[in-house]
Amino acid sequence: HEGVGLWVLPGGGVDPGESFRETAERELAEEAGVEARYEGLALTTRVEVRCDDHATWGVLPIFAAAAETTDPTVSDPDEEISAAEWFADLPADTRDRQDLLAWREHAL
Repeated sequence: HEGVGLWVLPGGGVDPGESFRETAERELAEEAGVEARYEGLALTTRVEVRCDDHATWGVLPIFAAAAETTDPTVSDPDEEISAAEWFADLPADTRDRQDLLAWREHAL
């Protein structure tokens, strides 16, 4: 992800009238060129956002899905994605890595 220097799961803001699931579908297609069959909410994690002297937090929903297309390609209209890859093991420089590993251990 440009400007972050980490591998980040596809995601982004919810457009007006869009559900969280619709957002996940759109963002995965835009940022990785992958179409998927969604199987429900996998986990939520708290994210903290800081800017200058201000801080806030939000909840990040992460959906379980099965890929229907498997060749990742970046087609991001916001030009914030520099690469899309599949990994057998999460790289050390993955944002929210510990939360993702804990979910995988619990879910699988």
